Amino acid sequence: MRSLAAPLLALFCCWPVALPSDDKPVVYTLSGPRSKLDALAEQHYGKLYRLVELNQRVHNYVSPMPVRKHEHPEPVYAESRCVGGKVLLLVIITSDGAVISPHTVSVTDSALAIPAAEYVTTKPYKPATLDGTAVAVVLGLLVDFTCP
Repeated sequence: MRSLAAPLLALFCCWPVALPSDDKPVVYTLSGPRSKLDALAEQHYGKLYRLVELNQRVHNYVSPMPVRKHEHPEPVYAESRCVGGKVLLLVIITSDGAVISPHTVSVTDSALAIPAAEYVTTKPYKPATLDGTAVAVVLGLLVDFTCP
């Protein structure tokens, strides 16, 4: 899994579980010290989803895993040259294992942003589980494009 580093990033602390009238889909984040990445996740996903902090000390949590080994993404060519580099994305892994809502956090070359989003959204995952139930989570994925 050299091309996709899929470490689950310990994402931000957020507000307590919202009122029952809140009809936004729930997405879990991991508790931990707040970082710039956490702020970006809150800014990007906070209006669309109810972000709920997950304390791994209290719950049995299993991280999402790729269904099969990810191959290197296809090389990207722009202006007749191969473009290599890395793209860090925030994504939502849904409770059925789909990768949705990719958000580019950083990219070494802007020509890689769209191919990286397309690459990660075609890769199915075994969803994360919380106390045995599949749940949606925020995940940080690193896509590494190499040239032949």
